[in-house]
Amino acid sequence: MVGTADVLDRGSGPAFVCLHGFPQNMSAWDQVADHLVAAGFRVIAPNMRGYRSASELGPRQDYTSTKLAEDVLAILSELEVSEAAVVGHDLGASVAWEVARIAPKQVTRIFSLAAPHPAAFVQACLSSAQLLRAWYVLGAQSTALALKLFSPRDAGSARRLVTFLSERGLVSPEVDRYLDYLRSDHRFESALRWYQAMPLNDPRSVWTKAEVPATVIWGKQDPFTNGRSVDLTCQWTNSTCSVHRLPDAGHWLLDYNAKPVSEILIEDMKH
Repeated sequence: MVGTADVLDRGSGPAFVCLHGFPQNMSAWDQVADHLVAAGFRVIAPNMRGYRSASELGPRQDYTSTKLAEDVLAILSELEVSEAAVVGHDLGASVAWEVARIAPKQVTRIFSLAAPHPAAFVQACLSSAQLLRAWYVLGAQSTALALKLFSPRDAGSARRLVTFLSERGLVSPEVDRYLDYLRSDHRFESALRWYQAMPLNDPRSVWTKAEVPATVIWGKQDPFTNGRSVDLTCQWTNSTCSVHRLPDAGHWLLDYNAKPVSEILIEDMKH
């Protein structure tokens, strides 16, 4: 079970469970949590499997969307939270969709930030330039190659990783803080497991329509996710679905667009 040091739990009231992606950790939600707690909500944000304070490098089959979603449900059970809105950013969004798939009665709403429904992502890769934006997923399949190119523990590789992320909008001091965290306890290798487990995901994790209300928040300047995948997402819900496009935002919504994102979370929770 995840220790208390690896779960941000603030506020009281209706709960948001917030799931980070790569290369972030639970601290990415700090600004959003400030807004949500002030508005009367509870925020639960765990360090996801692979990003926790203790070393936990396991086989890739331990990092499928289903395994990660089961972690989230176990945390909610331990905290005695019967239902919550699930918010996922980047790869955390794929876990949020999976939580909604396997436990729809516990999910009041899903918020997918800077990422589409998994099926919409696949469709966009086949019908648009989305695949070119996601080339790094292929590179991450080999731990040895990824470490050679982007290891945060090697000076030259770390510079390449900082450059890669900075050119795509994650700049200092945020990029330095996240990469400092990944340098210890094999966290970088564990984080890669999320990508390496993608071919092992249950097809139902990709091709099942959501049965809960959904909100997509996407920055029009996002270098990783294109508009085609966002446009397709609402086709993969059997409930209400809204899309919010932020004209001047990029991929890193939690760090640089926390206020408008929080306002959308609060407003859509009313519906």
